[in-house]
Amino acid sequence: MYNNDVIRSALVLKGLFFEPTGLMVAAPTAGLPECIGGERNWDYRYTWIRDTAYVIEALSMIGYKREATKFLYDMMDIIERENRVRTIYSINQMDDLDEVELDYDGYMQSRPVRIGNKASSQLQIDQYGSIVNAIHSLSDAGGIINSYLWNFVGETLDTLGELWKLPDSSIWEFRTEPRHYVYSKIVSWSAFNNAIDLGKKQGFSGPYRKWKAIADTIKDDVMANGYDPELNSFVQYYGAKETDASLIRMPLVGFISASDKRFLGTLEKIDRDLRVTDHLFKRYREDDGLNGRDNAFLLLSFWYVEVLLYLNRIDEARDIFDSLMDRANHLGLMAEEIDFDTGEQLGNFPQAITHLGVIRAAVLLNMEFKTTYRANHKKAAGRR
Repeated sequence: MYNNDVIRSALVLKGLFFEPTGLMVAAPTAGLPECIGGERNWDYRYTWIRDTAYVIEALSMIGYKREATKFLYDMMDIIERENRVRTIYSINQMDDLDEVELDYDGYMQSRPVRIGNKASSQLQIDQYGSIVNAIHSLSDAGGIINSYLWNFVGETLDTLGELWKLPDSSIWEFRTEPRHYVYSKIVSWSAFNNAIDLGKKQGFSGPYRKWKAIADTIKDDVMANGYDPELNSFVQYYGAKETDASLIRMPLVGFISASDKRFLGTLEKIDRDLRVTDHLFKRYREDDGLNGRDNAFLLLSFWYVEVLLYLNRIDEARDIFDSLMDRANHLGLMAEEIDFDTGEQLGNFPQAITHLGVIRAAVLLNMEFKTTYRANHKKAAGRR
């Protein structure tokens, strides 16, 4: 039903790969503003570990196991060579990642124009969990998980076992003081949970009881410090009174059931506080110290579609997905954000992470469509 949307987005991802190293840029542009006339102008011509993980998940979902495996191994080679996981990598392994501001006017006078990306020096804890989860997704899709990958999982979890306790800059790369962001903790939990599932299915040995104990500790910590019973909502960071739209993804990583009243309260608060129009969402309400408003982050809307499917709100999910795809340009391409008022696409373009959202939501909608079709066909055959 949505095969054309999936194929188009997969082609976009293919075009973002740099063949000599096998790495992928988040977008092929720099300096295109997320708010016209504002300073939210970033350089996205690099590889993010988080995006790497999402690419592997998406390619695995649509059967491109060979491509997903190659991308994973190309990424792994760099990580193993440096003996550490960095937030951002240069696709040619030579470019300087230090952020500088150029004396350019920028698109429609949106200054400054930045080259390089300061996020390269940040701690973003979800990156570690994301790469483990990507290996788990590849395994679920039938990809080959060898001892090399399994050892990497163990090494990553050794590091994450200490890092999850620290404050970080979150998935949104805040340039303010690091905090204990709930989303970062949740993805850390999912890494330990998925590693246990992966290892047992593959028949690997591992410190499963230790990993289970850490996963339980993380979950208890989040429930004690990241959930506000007065608000009936999970919050953005420990001690906050506001939520964060990234928490839409909680049931998608298995942390909590979509029907759990605590998640439903969170979803209601996100819908009330962060949805602006037509199921377009702001990421957060916190002052991030940047001039110019933050517009609709498109990936969140595709995550929202997935959650609606988990809640069996199928028609609503389909309608929202269709309305989102109507916002693509004439070539079926999408940016990172959309202006709430004008509907204009904003930010670097085309944006990998948005097209990853398209693929995931479309695949799940297609699965639901096939299930419904088979059920209806069975009923019709029974009436004959």
